[in-house]
This record gives sequence, structure tokens and C-alpha cells, in this order.
Amino acid sequence: MELKSFLTQKITTATLDGELSSNELGRIVEEVETFAAENGYSLREVHDAFMENEIPILETANSTSIKLLDQTLAELELEMGSLAMGQLHASVNTTELIDELSHAPTEHLTSIAYDVYSDVESRFSSADARAYLGFLIQNTPGLLDRLNLNEREFFGDLMSQTNSHLKKIEEIWVGQTGDIGLIDVDLNGKITSEDLALYIENGTYQVKPIGERAMESLKLAKAIADAAETMGGSDVEFIDIQYVSRDEFFSDKASYNYGGTVPSEEGEKHLYYRQQFNSEFWETQGAYAGVVREDVRPSEAIDDIVLNGSEYMYECATAMVAVYYLALKNHMGAEAFDEAFQGMALSGWYMPENMREVTRDGVPSAPGERGYIENDATLEGDALGWTGENVIYVGKSDAGEPLYYGHPFGLSTEEEIISFLKEYSADSGSEPHLLTRKYRLDGAAIE
Repeated sequence: MELKSFLTQKITTATLDGELSSNELGRIVEEVETFAAENGYSLREVHDAFMENEIPILETANSTSIKLLDQTLAELELEMGSLAMGQLHASVNTTELIDELSHAPTEHLTSIAYDVYSDVESRFSSADARAYLGFLIQNTPGLLDRLNLNEREFFGDLMSQTNSHLKKIEEIWVGQTGDIGLIDVDLNGKITSEDLALYIENGTYQVKPIGERAMESLKLAKAIADAAETMGGSDVEFIDIQYVSRDEFFSDKASYNYGGTVPSEEGEKHLYYRQQFNSEFWETQGAYAGVVREDVRPSEAIDDIVLNGSEYMYECATAMVAVYYLALKNHMGAEAFDEAFQGMALSGWYMPENMREVTRDGVPSAPGERGYIENDATLEGDALGWTGENVIYVGKSDAGEPLYYGHPFGLSTEEEIISFLKEYSADSGSEPHLLTRKYRLDGAAIE
């Protein structure tokens, strides 16, 4: 399990009963630090994981918990700066560097700061260098005001190299708009509506404020990509399938849908299938639908899929809608989500009126966009549902490879999913392929 998913699950578990106490948050911090140490995650990655979960924490935290979160983030930032400082020249220390930057001529700021970045990077890593450079910039009085836009873009690019939050947000923006990128104007490691988008017009570089509405679209798309990653680490199984010979009887037959006849080595068999939901949170209707129980909050029901995935079985369309529900819960907050999605249901492509997709041409290019890998399937493949696979693009791996969430594959490459679908492809010469059609959840539908 990835660090971010581990933290998300811990927060979800701790907040199911309401308020997040400082004791609970303190315990989570300890568990996350232990998990990070055991699995080789850096302090920067721990810091970024808490930053990316900041909204769900703040929604349920009391004033003491908020202070603890701020303290935790501040301590991580100080420790990152301290570690990065560890083996700089003995004649140079942080106080001297801050003093030098404070009094250096404006035209020398970039070269001094970059020399420091390069020195720390050569001794440690780019993550440590970015952490230390950020520490210097934020703690040198008046430095930000003296940097021009080009310098802020330059340092922003340096500092975002290991910041998964910034990289994901920028990839979403570029994929959605075709612009060049984003500039974190205040170099604080976050993108807000007041930061700038960089684009080319008439052959020249231009900038424009992101704005509130576009920022909301960015946040929603990132929430979908993050929810897809979270679901990719869950234990949800594929749809429950039973093969039954012509004269065979099985006791649960009435709770299954008939899927058709498929060939087998023993002769033709009938195929039956059903979806399964945790009965503590969902009422099963027929063989395919799960409706949240009247005594259960919708937000709790969708969280249970993350926490108790082994209690669920469903196919890829249902998986996409489950991701959308989880993303909207995280984006809107549990209270608003509960009000908006009373009577929530999971049943294939069923979506309520206040949740809809918009369609565009092209393969998914921005994290959070959905696509479809089509397959000309055999008779058996068709009966099993392998005529294709719904996927959500979650972003590029560290190696730069596009990753998709598709059920039951988890997080996979396009090639890995296609390789599986080929096992059920008809001998038609048409191989499985990603359609040039993409879908985006329409944020206007939930306003």
C-alpha cells in the first residue's frame, strides 16, 4: 500500500464517528512515521501525504488537532531543512545563508540560491535540496518580494520536482487546457486560485490567474484521481460468477442474474453473476444493485468500501461510480455529501441526477478523466464482461509511464490491461485498444 493511501485509511477510520481528537491525530502521525520508515519513504513524502489529506483532516479536527497538524507540518519542514543542511561546508550555516540572501543584490539572488540547491542535491537528493531551498525562501525576510515572475517560475519548477501534489495538479491543468504549466507564485508548495497559469499566445509567453472556478475543477479532478488510486489499493473482488451445467442446481440461483451460455471442456454451461455489498451498510436489490441503508450515512457507506473491500464484489462500471462517490465525498466533505446523495445506489452505470459526465474527443490526458479500452471479445469473453474495461487515468508513474485504475486490475498500465483482454479477444484481427473518447465528471452538477 502507498503512503498516501495508508494515511487516508487511517484518517477515514479515525473520523467515522465524527470529531478527530488530538490524541487520535497524534497516534496517526506516529503510525505514518513508522510506516514511512519501514517502507523507505522520505520526510518530504510524509509531509506531502499530510498536505494532500489536509482537507479531510481539517473538516473533522478540533482546535487542538489543528494546532497539532500545523506543528507536525512545521516540524517536518524544519527537520527536512536540518537534514539537508547536515553536510554543507563547515564555514556555511543556515543563519549565514539567510543573512547573505537578505543583503545580496537582487540580480544575484538566483545564482546564490541555485548554488545552494545544487550543493545540497549533490550531497543528498533533489528532495532534500528542494526542502532546504523552500526553507530558505520562506525564512528569508523580503526574498519573495524581490523575485520576479521568471525567477519564481524557475524556483517553482526546481521545488516541484519531488512534490507529487504539485506535479499532479500541473498535469491535470496541462491535460485539461493545453497550457504549458502552472507557477506557484508564493513558492509555498500549493497551487491556489491566486497562482498563475503559463501559456503561449502569438508566439510569446503569457500568464493568467487560475481563478476560483478553474481551481474547483482542478480540485475535483485531483480528488477523482486520488480516489481512483485509493480504490486501486482496496481488496474489492471482481463480480461473483458461477458456471452451472444445464441440469445443475445451486441454492443461491435466485440471487444471481443469468449471463448466457458459454462453451467449456465439459460442454456448454450457463453463466450466472451478481454483485455483492457489505450488508452492514448496503441493502442488496436483485443481483446487481446496492442501496445505502436508511440508518447509514452515505459517506460511511462509501468509506466502508475502502476499509472493508473484501466484503464487496462488482464489475468495472460499478467501480467507476464508486470512485466518483468517494471523490465527491472527499471534495465536498462528508456532511454536504450525505445531504446531496441520500439513497445512494451502486448499480453499474447508474448515476443520480446531480452526478453526470461530459464527453470529449481524445484519450484521457488529465488525471481524473475516464476512458474505455474496447475489446472484440469471444462469446465467453462477452458473457464474462470482457468486451472492454473502464479506466480512470491517475497520472504518470515515477518512470513517466501513464497509469490507469481499472477493476479488478488496480493501478496498471494500458499495456497490462490490454494483455489480459487479449485472452478473451475474438480472432478478428482487431486488438483491444483505448478509444479516443474521454469522460470528465461535471463539477457544475454538484454546485
